[in-house]
Amino acid sequence: MKEEAPLSRCAEFLKGMNIVEKGKGFAVRDSHDGCVISNALFSSGDLMSWAFDRVEIEGDRLRDFMSDTPDMASSPPQWARLAIDGVRLSLKVDDKLTKFISSVQQTPSDFTASYRFDPKDGYLYIQNAEMSNVRLGKVAISGEFNLPTESSIAQLAANPTATLSRLHLRLDNQGIWESLIVPSLANVVFRAWSNVDADPEAAIAQYITVASAAVQAMPDSQIDAESKKALLRFIQDMPNPTGYFALDLSFETPLPIGLSDLSPEKLAPPAHCQMQK
Repeated sequence: MKEEAPLSRCAEFLKGMNIVEKGKGFAVRDSHDGCVISNALFSSGDLMSWAFDRVEIEGDRLRDFMSDTPDMASSPPQWARLAIDGVRLSLKVDDKLTKFISSVQQTPSDFTASYRFDPKDGYLYIQNAEMSNVRLGKVAISGEFNLPTESSIAQLAANPTATLSRLHLRLDNQGIWESLIVPSLANVVFRAWSNVDADPEAAIAQYITVASAAVQAMPDSQIDAESKKALLRFIQDMPNPTGYFALDLSFETPLPIGLSDLSPEKLAPPAHCQMQK
């Protein structure tokens, strides 16, 4: 009987992750600083997954974190990079016709992201997180954060908090927002603020109402009239904003955020905002 070859470190690491599903032609291999995965799906809940052709992830001390005994008491990696080719939304439905129509209507997108982190002062710079599609446009975001100093990976995993000082968003929407971003936002909003019987359309509409009120309440010292008008237009056009948008947020006092602090009324008051359309 022929013995199976031992799994690579990346394959062994992925073996215990139920959020990664194998697709047709699935493959995984080690790279110098990380992993390369081909033809897989990333589960984002009970309703949808993200399929991709190829993903490459590399980072500082990534191999250590994939070991049997990772050093969870150490500081977070000082850098990491992620590149995903051929991203497609995959619905978790039993109706084969619906799945087929959804798949053929999509044009694969690409995603890249990178960050650098200084453990001495906790400065975290999301250099660029960008989703692009040759037909549908592009959305890019970058930001400056600070993590609690001297925090370990284990502490941050148990209590993922930070402060936000700057945030930049660029959107060239030719359909990418509706095709990729809105389904993700709907999934997050629906799961976070609704029960299983709630209507996601109503939940998003309520979120838009709250966001609009928060922007309306911002004083002139935080946002100029043209930026407020453009930002309100962007919010009220949801889920179909048209054209090009550029949003720059800067916080005079860094804004504490956590997984439960992403509602618009918590983001708007302390920020100075500029919005272009």
